[in-house]
Amino acid sequence: MSLPNFNPGGSSEIIFLEQTDQELLRSLIGKERNRLELSNAESDNEQYLPAPEVLIVKLPDDGIPACTTTTETSGAETIKPGKAECEIWRIKPTKEVTPFTADSTLVQIKVEGLTAPKIWVFNIYPVKWYSKAGVATFLRATKDRSGRFLIEKPRNRYKCKAKQDIEPGGHGNTGLYYNGAEIAAIQGYNDWMNNGIKISNNIEGIVEYFPDEKHWSWVEAACEEP
Repeated sequence: MSLPNFNPGGSSEIIFLEQTDQELLRSLIGKERNRLELSNAESDNEQYLPAPEVLIVKLPDDGIPACTTTTETSGAETIKPGKAECEIWRIKPTKEVTPFTADSTLVQIKVEGLTAPKIWVFNIYPVKWYSKAGVATFLRATKDRSGRFLIEKPRNRYKCKAKQDIEPGGHGNTGLYYNGAEIAAIQGYNDWMNNGIKISNNIEGIVEYFPDEKHWSWVEAACEEP
C-alpha cells in the first residue's frame, strides 16, 4: 500500500507503509468511525448498537429486589441475586458538530418498529433498590465477564417513621421514606443507640441497613417532648 504525499509546489512523493502500519491505520480509522456513529446518531429510532461495558438504565417502578441467601437442609447456602428488567437510556448531544461539549439530554434507546429494548439487571447486594412511581431514577449497569449487567450498590440509609412503639433491644414496623412519601415497610431495630429509651409510634428518624447483622437499625431518632 502506498500514499501520495502532495505539496503546494506541485511535486509529490510516494510513502510506503509496512504491513503493521497498514493494520494500525485500519484499526484507528475503524475506531473513529464507531465513535462518530455512537455520538452523532440523529434519530431516536437508531438501530440498536452492541452493548458497551456500562449502560444507563432507568429504575423500574417496582425497584430491583435484594440478593437473598437461603440455607439448605444439607447446610449449603444458595445465593440468589435480585433481578429486574430495566429500560436502556443514553446521553444524546444536542449538537452533532461538538458532541462531547454540547448540552445533552437523556433519551430512551429504541429500535425502529419494535418495543423499546430492555435488559435484565442483577442486584448482588442484600438491600433492595427501592423506587417511587413517577420519580425517574437513572443508574449505571456494568457488564461482568460473563456478559451479565450488575447494578450499582443500593443506598442503605433512609429517612423513616416508627409505625408502633419500639422498645429498647426490640424491633417494630418502620416506614422507609423517599421524596416525601413512604416507599416500603421494614422491621426497624432499636439496638443501635442502646440507651434504654423507647422509640414511640410516629417518631421520625434515620435507619441504616447493617449487612453483618442482616437488619435495619435506627441510628437517629427525633427527640420527644417531655
